[in-house]
Amino acid sequence: MTAKRKKSYKNTYLQETDFIAREGKPVYVREEYHKKLFQIVQTIGANKVSVSDLLDNILENHFSKHKKQIRKEFEESYKPIF
Repeated sequence: MTAKRKKSYKNTYLQETDFIAREGKPVYVREEYHKKLFQIVQTIGANKVSVSDLLDNILENHFSKHKKQIRKEFEESYKPIF
């Protein structure tokens, strides 16, 4: 992996957000994923962001990147009552 690619990952996912975890909702993740997320935050993020920040950034990127497809599939799946 190149330095540019690592920097891109950090710039995309390892940034502080204005999200306050205690104001959100609990989410359960597999223990193995939590360990990986924690290691990423500790090592690559140098403990400057939280796991909640990382997850918020991952979800923000996912929804932004897949917005059109999600909307399309939602509309295809939506079945009116009448």
